[in-house]
Amino acid sequence: AYLWSALVTIGIFVAAQSLHPMLTHSAENDGYLLFAEGLLAGQWPMDPHRPLLYHLMVAGLGSLVGDCFLAGKIVSSLAVALATLATFFVGRRLHGTETGLLAAVIVGTNSTAILHGMLVCTDALFLATTTVGGMLLLRLLAHPGRCALVLAGLALALGYFA
Repeated sequence: AYLWSALVTIGIFVAAQSLHPMLTHSAENDGYLLFAEGLLAGQWPMDPHRPLLYHLMVAGLGSLVGDCFLAGKIVSSLAVALATLATFFVGRRLHGTETGLLAAVIVGTNSTAILHGMLVCTDALFLATTTVGGMLLLRLLAHPGRCALVLAGLALALGYFA
């Protein structure tokens, strides 16, 4: 049931972005789109202050959908959906299903989260990776082991790489 709900939520985010794009001011003001388009053209970005995860994801999806701007909005929307789902699991692990649902509703209806889900920027991806990292750290505390440690470390490293 949770997986089905997550898939429906992700589908709604993607469909909303594709079928009814919402215009936002300064939707791409930091050059992320240019880096992704440069990657598709074979140019490796040399900016040491911008990690590559978002650019690589946007370039990869952009090659599939044919538009890097739309790809960036899809990546950001999916990242907010993932952060909302991870927030549910954190709340459920800490205080039960009702708390998890309340936490997910708060994150999913937060205007800042919604706005960053529509922008072409790394903020939503950072939110998603660090929230998943926190969720996996809680799992590590409950069930210590190498696999849990590696997964938590990987998620937090991806947050740094976002």
